[in-house]
Amino acid sequence: MYLGFSRSGYFHPHVCIANEGVVKCCSCRNLEEDDKLSLEVASMFKPIGDEDRLVRLYLSTIPKLSNEILNTVMRSGAKRVFHREYAMRLYESLYKPGLSLLTTMALSTAQRRIQSLSTKISHILELAIIAKIVNALDGISLTEYWYIEFTKNTPLTIIKSRITGKEYTIFYQSSILPHILPGIIRGAPRHLIPDIVVFEGEVKDAPQRGLYRLVEAGKVPELVVEVKTGLIYSKWERPEYIVKQVKEYKELLKPKNTMIVFLKDADFFLKMKLRAMEVMVFENIVHEDVQKKFKNYILKILNT
Repeated sequence: MYLGFSRSGYFHPHVCIANEGVVKCCSCRNLEEDDKLSLEVASMFKPIGDEDRLVRLYLSTIPKLSNEILNTVMRSGAKRVFHREYAMRLYESLYKPGLSLLTTMALSTAQRRIQSLSTKISHILELAIIAKIVNALDGISLTEYWYIEFTKNTPLTIIKSRITGKEYTIFYQSSILPHILPGIIRGAPRHLIPDIVVFEGEVKDAPQRGLYRLVEAGKVPELVVEVKTGLIYSKWERPEYIVKQVKEYKELLKPKNTMIVFLKDADFFLKMKLRAMEVMVFENIVHEDVQKKFKNYILKILNT
């Protein structure tokens, strides 16, 4: 099997057969059109070590979470998730998690596959948390699409809650300040892209210079959420990095509420530090009892 990509990032699988020294390849459209088949083929790979653990985590969580996200999008009244530019791989994980895993397994080194798996799991988990917020509020999308464009300042969606009667604007992976700032100003904040920021009311677009401009104008977020897998495969998951990250978000955005959500167990001492900073911590978010507590917390802080 040969797995290739176009320049725009689209995936093209081919099946190659060798016969008497001659190799013939043909396009395998079935893998692109049948996601269950893609998932079965991807599951045939035999990774080891950290890679194996991530593949197992992907298989046990991502198809289910992707389905929950898309169901929430439809229930909210939005047509679908719309992506731009670098969000192609996330879009693929969302709509075709089997094919997405297959594209990862096609990468040439274990390090690249681990990085790809970690990133895809993280992004789907982030969108799943947004879906849980919308579900908790019984939200109606006031936008035609859920819009994903990394580091831009266009909202993912604007919803109206059937429970609180209020409108909320949800930003995903938006910038607090211009990205060039840490590179040109010594001592400038370095953690500039929170996973989820929720404002009360309608905010159609944040200033191009970042969410911080909204805060300067007196518009502070109701909630800032950082989402972690609880698996340390990158610096973004290390306890010391998380503490610095959350601290800067609180200082820059001055949110009324700050939350961090873990897919798995969180480090005990990290939890103590975060709680001392008045950060709400949820771990093992896929567990049903934790999801109930999460829902109650969302209703409590966004219905005041």
